[in-house]
Amino acid sequence: MMNTLLMSATLLAVAVADDLPMTISASHVGRFKGASWYLSVNSAGQAELTLRNAQHPIRRAFEIPKDELLAFRRSIQKEGFFDLKEKQGGQVPDGSKQSLTVTIGDRSKTVKVHFLANLLQDKKNKEKLREPARAVRLMILVRGWFADADAADATPLNQKVLDALEEE
Repeated sequence: MMNTLLMSATLLAVAVADDLPMTISASHVGRFKGASWYLSVNSAGQAELTLRNAQHPIRRAFEIPKDELLAFRRSIQKEGFFDLKEKQGGQVPDGSKQSLTVTIGDRSKTVKVHFLANLLQDKKNKEKLREPARAVRLMILVRGWFADADAADATPLNQKVLDALEEE
């Protein structure tokens, strides 16, 4: 009976969340190969990517398919995005930072992912990667929305985080 109630509450939360507007803001900034980027997405899936280069910002507009937005919304729930710590990893000089802000209805949350390579080196304590991996999965989804060769891409390093957890 208790499991049925929990499942009903979860399904209700999903249904309510699907009816609420969602806006997404994501970025990857730092000193690395490729331009730092900023992405803004509204509830209709209209997106604008801004690349920061030495001369001037480059802006590109595109649309994210509704099924991909729905998959992202489901992933937000699955990964418990609103329960994540706001800062993941460690700040290092000249390090990069990935940032993801999601607003659904009146709930808003920002998570910043900093340097994670040090956690990859700690073979004995993969547990420290579990929470950052939840944010990393979402950043991989976001970065998959655009295939801009000029934009920095942390997907290979992010994938290493996920692979390290699967090696357990």
